[in-house]
Amino acid sequence: MLHERNALAEDLPKGVGTDAALSGLRWPTNSQDAWAIVKTAERDDVRKRLQFRIGPAVRLGNEAAPTCDRRRFVALTTSGEPGALVTLHRAPPVGPDPATMQTLLGRLRGLRLGVLDLPMLDGEMDGAWWVVERIAVESSAGDLVDRGRLSVLHAGFAIRDLARAVMAMHRAKLTHGAITLETIRITATGATLGGFCFPGDGSVRVDLEALSRVAWAMLSGERDAVPGGRLSELRRGVPRALDLLADQLQVGISSGRPISAAAILGALDAMPGRRVDRSAEILAVGPPRARPVSPVTWAVAAGAIVLMIALLAIQG
Repeated sequence: MLHERNALAEDLPKGVGTDAALSGLRWPTNSQDAWAIVKTAERDDVRKRLQFRIGPAVRLGNEAAPTCDRRRFVALTTSGEPGALVTLHRAPPVGPDPATMQTLLGRLRGLRLGVLDLPMLDGEMDGAWWVVERIAVESSAGDLVDRGRLSVLHAGFAIRDLARAVMAMHRAKLTHGAITLETIRITATGATLGGFCFPGDGSVRVDLEALSRVAWAMLSGERDAVPGGRLSELRRGVPRALDLLADQLQVGISSGRPISAAAILGALDAMPGRRVDRSAEILAVGPPRARPVSPVTWAVAAGAIVLMIALLAIQG
């Protein structure tokens, strides 16, 4: 048993002692159980050391589902910012070296685009790189699409911002790698893109396909593309330019040849250029607003009221 404990201790991560890893736990009956205990201790230790590295500006919460082969933690900020997400990359040689991450983040910040949600903080811990990013809470595109609160016009403005962000990144030889509705934050006049999956996990084609999918979802209110379905059949008041763009998005998704960000921008140039701040309405908490009442319905209701008043007068 002593030999087994010593062998186990050799596999413990730096800073995690055998007694700390196994304190209060039943000794495992097989090596698989033993490794599970060690991994649990490692997660707890990594969390504490990561919190120490980040400092008091961000408080780590629960660990989120991993993505891009990285560990992620939901976090709260102490400065009144929206929610945050802390991503811990793997250390080299599996993960990127710190110099690579510094170069990529420096190029991203150098774009100086308001449509990019740039990382709040980043740094190194035991050779692994961590990044703190803002995340949308009730203003994520996914949440607004699911609640039916994103108008067609505002979706068009948001897609224009996303296309600008993707095009700028590709020109700078950067890829996003993980564009989803949840990495998009709807703003008062458009959208911002965050949740970058560095380094080298994406490609231009992957980004463009993801851009097409989120664009269709925001325009249609449907997360999945409807083969052959017209946007104007799903939403009312669709400008012709958006209807044509939605057709192109669907064709690109189904064929595996997504349209470019520049083509999306070109199609949206036909839209009105003035943006209206509708954030109070779009981001309001609660059920979607009811459909507008038609003039015919108002006329019928008015007639019923007049008739009721007449009957009451006769009876009186």
